[in-house]
Amino acid sequence: MTGLDPEEYPTLGNFLQYLQNYKLMNPTTEARQVLERLVVYVREMVEQYGALFDGHTTMTNLEKEPILFFDIDTLSQLDREVFQCQLFSALTIIWSHGLKNGRKQKTLKEQGKIDMDDWQHFMVFIDECHNIINADNLMAVKYVTDFQREMRKFRAGVFFATQSPAEVLPESANNKAIDEVKKVFSFCQYKLLLNLDNSMMGTMRDVLGDTITETEMMSLTRLKQGEALVQVAPNETYTVSFTPTDQQLERFAGGA
Repeated sequence: MTGLDPEEYPTLGNFLQYLQNYKLMNPTTEARQVLERLVVYVREMVEQYGALFDGHTTMTNLEKEPILFFDIDTLSQLDREVFQCQLFSALTIIWSHGLKNGRKQKTLKEQGKIDMDDWQHFMVFIDECHNIINADNLMAVKYVTDFQREMRKFRAGVFFATQSPAEVLPESANNKAIDEVKKVFSFCQYKLLLNLDNSMMGTMRDVLGDTITETEMMSLTRLKQGEALVQVAPNETYTVSFTPTDQQLERFAGGA
């Protein structure tokens, strides 16, 4: 059922009441145990984390919002299961609206109502991405790699930013986890690399593999403020300098 106002949909608290009053027909021991566990899980979500899970949305139509911000800073301090649940919800919303926007723009283009200059692209920016893309969170890693594969067909893209590659691939990561995380970076068409400490070189080699030469890798430790290594293709890398304007520094509270 879709198209209703937010207040017309049931909340998780309503669902808990439904579960508590639900009567099984000829229940087996296993069925009773499943229902009891479900009630316990949902009750915890409602009573302990009601501010996150129980209530109506305040946004009636996300498709009309040009910018949507998910603040995960506070969520990352909560229990792992709660964080992953909220993260899954956010990623699902992003995926859904990426598809909707791409299909809408494609239809308008095919009907001759817009040209490529008018196409509204869909971009996802994941700052502090080591909190999401890491060897201990392979569910999100798989979700993001699927997004990278599919969304380019709909002219959607994703930007990752991190200052802590060591948290993306901790030393305890196994080979399977390393391979999954490496896929994320292999699907990134462009890479912008800033100064890194020598202690992180091993991790960066694991992440980037053969896409960067040893000479380029070692140059990362010598980059100065405002300098970066920009990779636009596996065998095409440039050292560039950036000079941000005062307005840009003020906007991002940077420049210190």
